[in-house]
Amino acid sequence: MNHHKHRLCWYSLVAALLLQVVSASAFSADLARIQTDDLLMEIDRVTGRVQSLVNRADDAEWVNDEWAIYRLNASGAIEASLDATATPDGVRLTLQLRNVTDEPVDVTPTFPALQLRGRDAELTRALRYSFPARSSLVGTRNVSDRGYYSGIFPLQFFAADHPDQGVIYAVIEDTGNTRKLFALDKTDDALQLSATYETAQLAPGAVWRLPSVLLNTKPGTWHEGLIAYREWLATWYAPVAPRQKWFREVFNFRTYYLHRGQPRGTEIFEPQKQTLHLQKAVEQDAEAFGGVDFVHLFDWAYTAKDGRVGNYEPWKKFGGVDQFNAALDSVSDRGIASGLYIEGYLVTKQSPPGLDLGKTARMTDARGEDVEHWGDDYFTMCAHVPEWQDRLAAIYGQTAKQTNARGFYLDQFGFLTQYYCHNPAHAAYHKPGEHMLNGELQILQKVRQAVGDRVVLYTEEAPTDVMTQYIDGAYTASVNIAMKKGYPCPINLMRFALPEFKLIELISEQGLGHNAHAVRLCFFNGNGIYLSGDAQQRFAPETLATIRKAHRLLRKYSDAFTSADPMPLVLTKHEMLFANRFPGDERVVWVLYNGGEADLSGPAISVAHVAGATYYDAWNGVWLEPIVEGDEAILTLSIAQKQVGAVVQVLPTNK
Repeated sequence: MNHHKHRLCWYSLVAALLLQVVSASAFSADLARIQTDDLLMEIDRVTGRVQSLVNRADDAEWVNDEWAIYRLNASGAIEASLDATATPDGVRLTLQLRNVTDEPVDVTPTFPALQLRGRDAELTRALRYSFPARSSLVGTRNVSDRGYYSGIFPLQFFAADHPDQGVIYAVIEDTGNTRKLFALDKTDDALQLSATYETAQLAPGAVWRLPSVLLNTKPGTWHEGLIAYREWLATWYAPVAPRQKWFREVFNFRTYYLHRGQPRGTEIFEPQKQTLHLQKAVEQDAEAFGGVDFVHLFDWAYTAKDGRVGNYEPWKKFGGVDQFNAALDSVSDRGIASGLYIEGYLVTKQSPPGLDLGKTARMTDARGEDVEHWGDDYFTMCAHVPEWQDRLAAIYGQTAKQTNARGFYLDQFGFLTQYYCHNPAHAAYHKPGEHMLNGELQILQKVRQAVGDRVVLYTEEAPTDVMTQYIDGAYTASVNIAMKKGYPCPINLMRFALPEFKLIELISEQGLGHNAHAVRLCFFNGNGIYLSGDAQQRFAPETLATIRKAHRLLRKYSDAFTSADPMPLVLTKHEMLFANRFPGDERVVWVLYNGGEADLSGPAISVAHVAGATYYDAWNGVWLEPIVEGDEAILTLSIAQKQVGAVVQVLPTNK
């Protein structure tokens, strides 16, 4: 192991931020030369400057201009130690920071940082990035994006590739749920990818050892970075409760409102008769949507006295908890589980937790005023306060014991960026202005312990990879946001990095209207879809038809769509034709999307051929006659612009 320490002095430039001043020539003795089967790397252990990084198989050099693998902004002198160790999987880099002053020092490290350039502008433009934000970016176009490690950027890797140089990727090996900001900047001049940690204050003599980074280059595409990330996950990732097969097979996720929204009123709940008509509603919706796989009850806990959130024992209005459970059983007898809404942050002020904890556990802003994003009827509770954590966990545990629900929702959880608490009474629990990252983690841990593994837990957005170990799934706005931003191919790489974690695409809470395009994109990702609103009033006929077709295929080939080894954006014959691969038990499904502005017809995709396999166009219901060339089968398809297709390779053992 190479290990070197050197004191780095930092001088104030702007607002007490200091930049490193080091003469590279002065540290030639500190140049480390690391060789693995994949790469040859030369890096200055003091400055972190990468002087050479060669993909040995292709003899391709990634360093056309030196760059520093780490950067520091600090308010005082910091001693930095950079270790670089050869492993079978690449180079493992570790960075240790020490405050060598007699005063506290604020330090903001960026680690790793990649700055890639081609030998000329044309080669630089060809650099392709993989930036796995919630709405993931994969491409070569010039773009700038940022995402905190949160529901906005839940995975901890990034990658780049080039036709002449192979792939370079970095996996940030952080299992501690550490706040950091991921950044992508692509211009005609360079491609930059980095992760910057939240500022920490180091006491005199204190040491901060950052999570290690696995860096590698090899032949191939950015997919190698995804594979390396999944291999790293396999070394530590362990869901606290076993993933439920039935929940992973939920594709039509149906939401009902008992008191507001559509459908509502006597269609679902008759308060005068204290009757919940779930079975009738599900039967009607199963015909309209082609099936209902899960029922989510939004405002089931509402009472006139306590409002919608806070008191989760509204049994009187249902004629007792037994009658409520009978309604849930009426659909579970059809193989359809039910889930119950519970709010993770809000309580009405007049509810029991509002009266008991509202004054002490509520969030306040920088002016000392209550955080009231949702109105002054509510307290917004701070996720870091232990009393609120325990109270919320007790609510989940009690409701799980009382009801036959098989799922429980934590509303507003998963984003991790919408709330910051300045309440000085919480000084023992968090610093002023703290975000909710680790507060939510602690609540998820306590809620999971309270409910056990009989039920599934799901949140409003998919949180960080570390946090998903305590829940089973989440809604996500991935497709909706990507569509609004005009991304050529809406893709969520979390779907493929953590395939056993269930994602439900939430496009709209008001029904999908004429937005059949969004339904197709949900199908392209192999995800479930959130269905809210009256089926006949809030969904156009063509949208309903698309939902029915997608649901039929997702359920028919559920072994493929719940595969533990899917692969996104595999190679096709057209630049704007995208394909995701879902391998099943005895078949493989490719879902294709034509993201271009023209219809496509002709050879579409080449797949690995298996002797005796046949090929079926499942979207159009016709058998295909592939052109077999050696070990490849070339499939010819017609896919109109902004439309999808689905091809099934039927293996001989399944005939």
